[in-house]
Order: sequence, then C-alpha cells, then structure tokens
Amino acid sequence: MKPASKRKAAGSPTKAQARSKRRHSRDLCPLCPGNTAPHSRSQNKPASTNSSKSQDEESAVYDTWLQCNACRAWYHARCVGLAAAECQRIKRYHCQTCQPTAGPTVYYAQRTLRRSGRAHTVINYADLNEGVAGDVYKYTKLLQARTFAPSPFPVFETGQFLTATWLETHGLDEPILVRKPQGLGLVMPSPDLSVDEIAQLIGPETPVDVIDVANQGELTGWNLGQWAKYVNQRIRDRILNVISLEVSDTPLTRLIQRPRVVREIDWISTVWPTELKDQGEYPKVQHYCLMSVRDSYTDL
Repeated sequence: MKPASKRKAAGSPTKAQARSKRRHSRDLCPLCPGNTAPHSRSQNKPASTNSSKSQDEESAVYDTWLQCNACRAWYHARCVGLAAAECQRIKRYHCQTCQPTAGPTVYYAQRTLRRSGRAHTVINYADLNEGVAGDVYKYTKLLQARTFAPSPFPVFETGQFLTATWLETHGLDEPILVRKPQGLGLVMPSPDLSVDEIAQLIGPETPVDVIDVANQGELTGWNLGQWAKYVNQRIRDRILNVISLEVSDTPLTRLIQRPRVVREIDWISTVWPTELKDQGEYPKVQHYCLMSVRDSYTDL
C-alpha cells in the first residue's frame, strides 16, 4: 500500500468546485463518479499540486490516494470507503478487481495495551541468566516485565481468501493472523470438552509424553488417566505440560477438522497412496492435542 497526499493549490476554486473539477480532470481515480475509463494499471502516482494549510478532514480524505499492490492502480481513499487515518493501518491494499486473485486488503495488527495497577515483580536477572534451578516461573516473570511492539504480521479479518492458490502466489514466510474463523473451514471441539472426556475418548491407558516445565525434562510412565487426575488437582506440586499427543487414529478426530488451506496442501491427504492410508501406514502428524496448565511454557 502506498498512500499519497494531494492538497488544493493556492488560488484554486472553492471546495465544491475543486471536487467537481477533479472528477473531470487527470486526477480522477478508476472509481470516481463520471470516470468511464477502464480499470487502469498505471504505476504513476497522480500528479500533486501545491499545498495549502487550510484543509478540512473531508478534503484530506478525498486527497489521500492508495495504490493497489496487485495491479498498481491508484484510488482515492474516499472512493474505496476508507478514512485517511485507516489508510495508515494498511500493509497491503488490494482493490475490488484484484481481491478474488490477490486476496483481501491486509492490515497491520493492532495491540491494545493493558496497564496494571499491581506492583511489578522485582527480578534478579543475574540469577536468571545463570539458570537458577527450581524457579518454574522465571519466563513468566520475564514476559511480565517486558513490553512488546505490535505484531508486524499480515492480518486477515476472515479466512475466506486464505487458500492454497493465495499461498502459491504469496508464499508463507511469516505467520498470518486470522481474526475470525469464518471461511477457514476449521472445526474445533466444544470449549466445554474436559480432559476427563479426552481420556475416555482416546483411552485412559494411552501413554503420554509429559514435560516437567521447571527443567524441561520428560517424565516417563504417564498415561492419559494419570494426566487427567493431575489436571483436576486443585493444588499441584509441579507444573507439567503435554505438547505431543497425536490423535489422528482416535475418536477425538471426529470432533476436529483442520483449516481448508491446511488440508489442500497436506501431502498425506493429497499424494500419499490410498492403499497405505487404508492400512494405517502413513505419518501420523495431522492432529495433535496439546494440554497445558497455567504457567506452562516450552523452552525451545
């Protein structure tokens, strides 16, 4: 997205006359009323005029231009229904003509800052750097003591345009945030699904890999029944974590559907021999169930 500003020249007509004049001049965009020219792919920025300090918000909106990142055509912000301030949040602008192939306009993520009235934890960073044993909350303290810049990643309001075709065109070299699940084709279990129910669906005797968060070491000999009892304890002497329970061949799979775009590019779904899948001979890496209690983390 390339926003550009244009201002009315000194000695130019009144606002009403200027708008009328621009509609019938070279400053027309493809969506301006009275413009009958076909959709333009010109990469040239509209010509700028001399600036004037007297300019109201309405004129500022009209004189803000956006360039489509796909076809390179320039548009008035007003003509595409955007306020001048909103244009500054756009990372990649795609016009209506290009959205079916290029995807929707992508915005920078916004972060709402929360300010706490509680006293901040005093952290001994020297001890943390030395890896003092037993402080299971060390990373929690570090995160609470720091501030982070807003996410720079692309943002989709819904998953409608996030398809295999879009990925083939744009690649996937950074995370993508999808605010709403509509259009993703994603199905998740009910939020009320409990660990006890998961244990019954998969089998309470099913082995699980449990991580001790304090030292990031693996605990052996655990099964789902034991894990469910641990999670249900009101007081826990250790913080444990389950991050690698693969459930593709279990009844829990019936409650899950991966996003459409994941299914479209999954080699196991698209190219793995059907006869081998029917025999259960395929890499089982498609559905994972992660179960963590409060203050869990994985130190990669």
